[in-house]
Amino acid sequence: MAHHNLEETKEDLDLDFIARAEKVTSFNLDVKDFKKTTNKLDIQYLYAKNVLNGNFDKTISGKKDMSSTQNIAQTNKIINNMKGSSNFEKVYREAVGTNASAFGPGELMFYLIFDEVTLGGSASGDIRGLKQMYELKSANLTDGSYTNINFGTNVKAGFSDVAGDLVELAKELDVKDITRTTMNTKPLQELKKAANTKENTELGFSKRYDEIIDKFVKTAKDNYIKNHSIIILRNDKGKPDYANIKKVIPSDISEKDLKKILFIKNVTGGTMKPAIKP
Repeated sequence: MAHHNLEETKEDLDLDFIARAEKVTSFNLDVKDFKKTTNKLDIQYLYAKNVLNGNFDKTISGKKDMSSTQNIAQTNKIINNMKGSSNFEKVYREAVGTNASAFGPGELMFYLIFDEVTLGGSASGDIRGLKQMYELKSANLTDGSYTNINFGTNVKAGFSDVAGDLVELAKELDVKDITRTTMNTKPLQELKKAANTKENTELGFSKRYDEIIDKFVKTAKDNYIKNHSIIILRNDKGKPDYANIKKVIPSDISEKDLKKILFIKNVTGGTMKPAIKP
């Protein structure tokens, strides 16, 4: 085998091959690395250089209140810059370089953007280190509301009781296609309409319907929302505001105000699915 002086043979190198070979495709990072800020700057640099291709050059410092319109706009500006990279999904959804199963959509992205943020991993409270603890929810905008939102297992028993109450009310009002396992949007709308006719209002059905919805809202509040504020990211890929912050629900929201934006979208397979108005 012939020996080469590498300095003298640089001009013979295939630079395209070298660039491809040098490209970093994975990092040796553990979930615990994201539960602290010890190597935050190093991790931000790794992703900026090797994943986001120069589309990430600013971060946000301070324990920010994400209910602030200004803070939302500032964050969305950085997210939109990140989306200029062809590798954005590797940060937003795939969480490349990490144990991806520990992180949901947007969590790694928030870790990179905010200097003080740490991640909860599989523990409750995705985003820590800001003014409050936040849960990230990626949601689709369907029929004018944000859907496919999971409030976890703690609401299951309460939501099941709500479903039972709705089934009983539907039987009394002769509204079809409402069962404990299946309630689609149209029958739910018909039930609300039937309960609120003049005659049925006088018979107390409107009040009963309202009390059921109050129970639904209280279950969501007491068993989920009061523990951490919620940040909703739009999950409709291809839309200009994809992955942007669209709504923030503070943990201290009153049940009265929560009732204005939270409603039952449907029940499928026995699981009650809430939706949130923009």
